Amino acid sequence: MPAFMRVLAAGVIVVAGGCAHGGMSTAAGQGGETLRWTGQLRQTEGSSQSAVMGTSTNSTRGAYGDIVVTTKDTLHALSTVDLSVSAPTIGSTQLAWAIFSGPCGAPLPPVAGVNEFPPIEITSGGSRVKVDVNFALRRGGEYHINVYNSNRASDVSNVMMCAPLKLGR
Repeated sequence: MPAFMRVLAAGVIVVAGGCAHGGMSTAAGQGGETLRWTGQLRQTEGSSQSAVMGTSTNSTRGAYGDIVVTTKDTLHALSTVDLSVSAPTIGSTQLAWAIFSGPCGAPLPPVAGVNEFPPIEITSGGSRVKVDVNFALRRGGEYHINVYNSNRASDVSNVMMCAPLKLGR
């Protein structure tokens, strides 16, 4: 019987070693590989910046921004969003934003609840938000971000900026 236990123990060690080196990336810990998505926010055609700029603004500069979404753990659906937005403002303004499946303009539900995406506080023309959110962008999916003209994410008619998200290499 002791010989059987040694053979069984050796088999378990071999199998466990094979799983540890069997091609599963450990870059993101227990959930698999790290995926990095990026996008360049641009003002959508026909959008109004009146909520941001106010009626007395004489600027021709449009709103723009950058986003990086790093999905660290697809198994447990956790991503870090780093979002920078520039928009001409008068005073301080809060803007809503959210990430969606599909291309810009697609009227689909967000990848997480809209309350998961904290408002962007625009002061002196710009802002940056870095936040961990409970969702995962998966390889092979199509995603985009909307930034809204107000502090409430409502519908596609209220989108000030949009950006398709592209999976990095």
